[in-house]
Amino acid sequence: MKAVKYRRIVVLSRFLVCLGFVLAGIFLFYSAFYSDQRMTRRILAFIGFLGAFWVFGRMALLMIYIFFKDSTIFLYDADKIIVKDTEIDRKSIVKVETTFYAPTGFLGTKAYAFILYCKDKEPIYIHTYYVLTDKELAEVSHILHSNDSGVK
Repeated sequence: MKAVKYRRIVVLSRFLVCLGFVLAGIFLFYSAFYSDQRMTRRILAFIGFLGAFWVFGRMALLMIYIFFKDSTIFLYDADKIIVKDTEIDRKSIVKVETTFYAPTGFLGTKAYAFILYCKDKEPIYIHTYYVLTDKELAEVSHILHSNDSGVK
């Protein structure tokens, strides 16, 4: 069995980017409540603070979670694919799609994912959690769409 894994250095770099935006949000919070600026600028700073924490705070928490969990996304060979302890026969896969808005189940975040449609099962999501580079995404897509899997 071959494993598709993500690199922890990519997760760490994405976490540091999110952390930078969260720190900027903290400075905006300070600016909103403790500065001598006009009220409109203070309101805009507070809105920026909320946006930074809503988007990048949740993403930073997701990256912390991803960093400490097992880095295996899925396992595969010529006959089957194993996703989260679910074994899928490659010949039963009807279609493979990609989506940018698959729910991760973590703080309401949505991430890029591959969706496997099987003949007799409900769709199976292979989440990438924004931790694969474009080259790695192309390789995973090629693996899932390979001719020996029965996928058309």
